[in-house]
Amino acid sequence: MAQSFQESFVKSMFEFSMGAFGLFFPDKYVKGRGVREPADLAWVSRDVLLLLCAQRSGASADVQHRHNIRQLDGWLRVWADDRPLVGRNASQEFTILPSEPEAIVLVSVVSANEVGCRIVARTPRAHVANDERVLIEVLVHERVLLRLASLGGTALDLADLFLLASAASAGELALDDAEKALLDAHDNAVERAAARDVTGPLDPQLLPRVAELIPHSYPLEAIHNLKAIGMPGVAGFSVFNDLDFESANTLVRCFTETVQVVCDVPLGSMGPGAACVLREIGGYEFFLAANSIEVDAPEINAQFEKHLDADSIPQFLQAVIVGRPQVQFMTAIVSLRDPRRPTATGACLRLAADTFSRTLRGSSQSADS
Repeated sequence: MAQSFQESFVKSMFEFSMGAFGLFFPDKYVKGRGVREPADLAWVSRDVLLLLCAQRSGASADVQHRHNIRQLDGWLRVWADDRPLVGRNASQEFTILPSEPEAIVLVSVVSANEVGCRIVARTPRAHVANDERVLIEVLVHERVLLRLASLGGTALDLADLFLLASAASAGELALDDAEKALLDAHDNAVERAAARDVTGPLDPQLLPRVAELIPHSYPLEAIHNLKAIGMPGVAGFSVFNDLDFESANTLVRCFTETVQVVCDVPLGSMGPGAACVLREIGGYEFFLAANSIEVDAPEINAQFEKHLDADSIPQFLQAVIVGRPQVQFMTAIVSLRDPRRPTATGACLRLAADTFSRTLRGSSQSADS
């Protein structure tokens, strides 16, 4: 993989995206006498797996794509023997069996400027275990993925771009059009999120203050270091990769306003010791709580336990921020929905595959007539 693209993409994802929890480096595997890589990067969003392979050369986009797909197809053949896809990022380890994902996307990353995003095929492969699943090949320019990462996009935002490309002529977007589509989707989503009255009026001075402490207003500096805060497991955290631009920004607004209740107090004063709220965002329920770390807040624990049920797998995301002098705060975001529920990302990919098939049939019928 081109090192500059890999480093830039990973750095941007882990700095800006809530979907970074599911991005990891697959371990190499032995095939015959050689050692090979399943993919350059893998990205899991609960029931969706994206395998990314990149090629940077002076060759055409089609030549680069064929090189990438050969590598990814080689892994799919090995994977079919129930050998798990194993890998890790800085926070956690991953073990994914071939029967687990309901949707698989082979993402071929190219440097040739001929195309921005192209749906290549919906191609069932005999060596893939579940032939009912969605399996798509996608060609994406590296600039498009870097743009997605810089905007904090998740797997759902990328699936939305695939859906847009699937309805275009030949299932393809030009490079400038694909980048503009991402920018427009992000800007429109931020405007819609800002227009929502999520918990009450937003103090215009609070968001900049939190943004200075937490990149892009997301509590990412702490929550990406899951091992440091003792949070095991993949399933619960991957729900954050199933939020789109609007849902992620709405979650941040709710987070910010919950913090405001506790931290926006006069200089040297403690103010309210704790605040919590339950919100449904992007099809998931989140329990957001803020409390001064100097104050015991049993009410928050009682509210949290009240909303748990037998199927819930709570996952804490913690960030410590400094408000007024002498006051510190701990905020937790907890997903309460059953992580086994189907993802919006998988549904979007299925729709993209079906739309692409209809687009091809329509083009074929037009040519015949």
